[in-house]
Amino acid sequence: METATATPGAARKRRRRRRRSQSPPPAGEGPREPKLSKLRFGCGGGGGGGTRSGWENLDLVLSLQGKELSLERKIELAFNFTSTESNWSNHGRRLDIVQLLRAVSFIGNWVQSILILPENSKKTSEPFDPVLDYRCWAILRICIEKKPSISISPNVLKSLGRVARNGLSRVDTGALYDDKESFDLFGHVLGCMSSVFSINTRTFFNAGVDLWASCAIEVISLAQKVSHNERNGCTVLWNLGNCLFEQFSSFLRFYANPKNIFRTFVDRILDPLLELLVLLNSQVNSLTHKQDRTMLKVVEEILSNGLFHPQHLSGYFGLKNLNKSSTSRDVIGSYHRHLFERFKAIKAENKSVMLAGFGYLLQLFVRRSGNQRASLGPRETSLQKSSEGSEEPHHHRESLFEVFMQFMEPLILECKSYSEKNFSNLGVTKLVEVHCMLKSINKVLTTVIEEKIYVPTEDTSEGSYFEFLQDIYRVLVSMAEKMYEFWVSAVHLEDANVKKMLPLMFAEIVDAVGHLLDIEYKVMGRDLVKLWLMIFALSATNASSKDIKPCFLLALKISGLSSQVICTFSELRQVSFSIFTLCGAVRTFRAAVGTGVAASSFSVSSLSSDKCLESLAALLSSQTLRDAIRTSINSMPEGQSSRCIEELTLDLTGTLKWMRTCGLLDVKLEVQGESSLVTRDSVFGQRAELLGRHLSEIYTNVLESITVTTSNSTLVAKSVERLVDAIRPNLCHLVRNESNSSSEFVYSVIGKHISNKQGANWQKIPSLSWLYVFFFRIYMSCRSLYLQSIGLMPPDSAIEATELVGNSFVVCCGKEWTNSANILAEGYFAWIVHNSFPLFDAIEILTQSLSRNCSGFTLLVFILHVMALQRLNDLNRQINAFDFLLEDDTDQFDKENSEGTELLKKSSCLEATQLTSFMMSYVRLLSSGETGSFWCYEISSSWDSSLCSLDEFSFPIATWRLLCENIDIWSPHASKKDLKNFFSNLIKFAFVEKRSCKDVENSGSQSSHREITLCNVSVQLLCDTIIYDRKNLVSGVCHALKKSVLSFVTDANEDNDLLDSPPDLVDILTKLENENSWISCKLQVIVATYSLHSPSGKTAAIGNGMPSL
Repeated sequence: METATATPGAARKRRRRRRRSQSPPPAGEGPREPKLSKLRFGCGGGGGGGTRSGWENLDLVLSLQGKELSLERKIELAFNFTSTESNWSNHGRRLDIVQLLRAVSFIGNWVQSILILPENSKKTSEPFDPVLDYRCWAILRICIEKKPSISISPNVLKSLGRVARNGLSRVDTGALYDDKESFDLFGHVLGCMSSVFSINTRTFFNAGVDLWASCAIEVISLAQKVSHNERNGCTVLWNLGNCLFEQFSSFLRFYANPKNIFRTFVDRILDPLLELLVLLNSQVNSLTHKQDRTMLKVVEEILSNGLFHPQHLSGYFGLKNLNKSSTSRDVIGSYHRHLFERFKAIKAENKSVMLAGFGYLLQLFVRRSGNQRASLGPRETSLQKSSEGSEEPHHHRESLFEVFMQFMEPLILECKSYSEKNFSNLGVTKLVEVHCMLKSINKVLTTVIEEKIYVPTEDTSEGSYFEFLQDIYRVLVSMAEKMYEFWVSAVHLEDANVKKMLPLMFAEIVDAVGHLLDIEYKVMGRDLVKLWLMIFALSATNASSKDIKPCFLLALKISGLSSQVICTFSELRQVSFSIFTLCGAVRTFRAAVGTGVAASSFSVSSLSSDKCLESLAALLSSQTLRDAIRTSINSMPEGQSSRCIEELTLDLTGTLKWMRTCGLLDVKLEVQGESSLVTRDSVFGQRAELLGRHLSEIYTNVLESITVTTSNSTLVAKSVERLVDAIRPNLCHLVRNESNSSSEFVYSVIGKHISNKQGANWQKIPSLSWLYVFFFRIYMSCRSLYLQSIGLMPPDSAIEATELVGNSFVVCCGKEWTNSANILAEGYFAWIVHNSFPLFDAIEILTQSLSRNCSGFTLLVFILHVMALQRLNDLNRQINAFDFLLEDDTDQFDKENSEGTELLKKSSCLEATQLTSFMMSYVRLLSSGETGSFWCYEISSSWDSSLCSLDEFSFPIATWRLLCENIDIWSPHASKKDLKNFFSNLIKFAFVEKRSCKDVENSGSQSSHREITLCNVSVQLLCDTIIYDRKNLVSGVCHALKKSVLSFVTDANEDNDLLDSPPDLVDILTKLENENSWISCKLQVIVATYSLHSPSGKTAAIGNGMPSL
């Protein structure tokens, strides 16, 4: 390394030689831009120190100008000079300071001259690149800070681009992470540029757009690479990119003539910037990429200033006129067209990631145009008050929709091309591209919704805007059909990546359909059946692929779209239309396609029938859809309630006709034998399950949600009567005392007679139980709604209605009690036929004759429990009335009437005891812990409160909940042994299995609705004062508590966490057994129960949803 002498004599000799020589600057010193100013140093006094500094500064300048030293040595001298603090503090005179600042100015210009040397310059043979030497950037920074007036050459942007390119290569090779020189370089470049921009915010405003474009492209590539990388060094590069982006955004915003840079921006910067925009948006919500929000905002500003500058906006709004113009010159003359031509080119080049950015661009455009209108608003107030000005919002939205069409057109054309392709020929890469495109469509449609770009009343006279939206819907559904065909075949593929992409793509299509439904519901026309079939098919295939993680997301999207359809038509006062088209789609949905019958779109014939039916049950039992139906029916005007029931009756009649065409009897049952009877895969088997499991769920959900008031009670009752008339021809065969009742019932459903031998086999057909479930559920809901209406009717109408239903105890009062002829106490099915079976006899026949292995038997037994409770509620009314009539101090009856009343009471008590014994038989199974032939007893099971999803695992929970919530109805008729069993189970489920219940609650945390378990149902009852208000119950619960609680309170092997602060239950129970103090102590038991169950003192509320009694 050379050494430099810095004596004044040597410096003067070199200066004289330079003055005599007019030769050009030495090689390696770079161009003279910016031009170096000629130094003039003062020679005045001021002390030896000052004179000595002046000569030192001059010597440094001459050394930098000379060619004796290498470039690296010159950089070292300049760096040492600028970084030595003594150079800035040892000059006491003004003249020396001026000389120093002139030296700083020279050094600043000199270092820029070497920074802007071409990368492949032949004028220098130096082995290193000064742009990548951190000392050069440190020198420039100090010079700028000491003399802010130094001008920065626009060509420094080239050097910054080379720095960014170097940073990208170091990240790619991994050299950045352990290289101190790299840290120093990028840190000093960031510090230098931060100082430059803080001193002069318009530093590079005089640079050409080409210089900026070259630099920006390199910085964008760097940002894409380090956006998801948080290793050492990447943060500095990220901050450097952010710093340059902010300056670039300002350059675009304040450029004198934005039109001149529009094409360059679109041709060179738009593509990489769109990719970065999509990347940042995909990461902006991630907890590990919080810094992305800052850069995302800056990138959005760059795109807004480059594409949607205020001076550009009027041209975009004029696109509508250009579309109608017949002169090609106008079209060519609009430079805005260049952007949309580039959009089409991006589509043709299959740049899927860029396609995903279209939606974000439209959002930026709408936001910028809105800001401009807001800024111009105060100045145009007077114009807006005029008749011409009042049309301005309409024209603005109209123009926005034209721009929206330009953004959407290339995306829709791409979708059309895919709807004509065979997806089996596409690889994973192509599927990823399709997914990105669908995400872009959703972003565009979201912008239309948020900004209210489409208003139906402001459409063109030809309805062109509506037609455009309808075309989008058709293309998406057509594309979904092609994707579905591929998905059905891909279920059996081994390529996991393909199977993961398909649910994600369908989730985007479901989202897009939902967005179009928000924008304009009419786009799907009046044929909602096809939309429902698409939802069913996707749900079925999703269930077949539920081991794939994205399927969980799709299930949520499907459930959300289903409820959205119901709610949308509810707002239009057309809720019946959406619900009964859902029923029509259920009837159309089938897994078995007959011979010679072509499969329709979204056919599920190639899928497992079990999966199809289970997926449909999961959809219809989803809390989101059930709540949507319930809310829509509840919010319906009360005048439409009866009309809704009439429409339900009409749909139910169509359903019964549909069942008569299943052609079941083509199978010769007597030949095939019992083992090969009609299965779940048969047409009849599937239709029977659709009828009893799915359609009954919809019908009963509607009936139980009807609002009855005093003003509509009579109309609702009349409509319910007509509904019962529709099911009476079928149901009467089940409740009539006839030997061939089952055969006649089957004939009434399928429309064909069967022989006695076939009738015997019918009892063991698995699907038969679904028929019973359907008719019993409809009758049960009708009866409950009818009795509710009777309670709100005028007295005369109510008495007439009670005669029809066969239960005068609902409204009888006063004198009517004194006349036994007025008392009607007929059976549960009196509304169907007068001389009907008692309910208990019907229960005995069904439970003993039907096969317990069929899937519908579990739900049937639960429905029988609900019917039993309804009947018990009626019997309790009757028994209480009879007790009143038989009191000793009344002379209302003579002896003959009194004997008749006594017989009626005994008959009612016997029936109540039989029904209670039937329900208690399943409590005994819980006590034994046995697994029945149609249920599985697991303490950790849970239930979502939907009957449609009831199975052998949730049956014990459902029946237990039913009994706990209605203990006041059945407990007076239960034996002591049954009550003992009941309370033993109550204590066991509430306390002993505490941790199991908690595990279930934790495992179901993904669900938005709490699931029901044996544990939380039991705790709810123990915390209810009803069992402490009845003396026959409080003794039973005390006995069970003594027997069960003491064992685990004193058990040393129990986990200490079971009881955080055990209450003195022994003392409480002793006091409770004392009749004089049990009322005062019942609250202590409640507190004890809370303490035993939950340290926080909280217990879960069990939601409603059970059929009303």
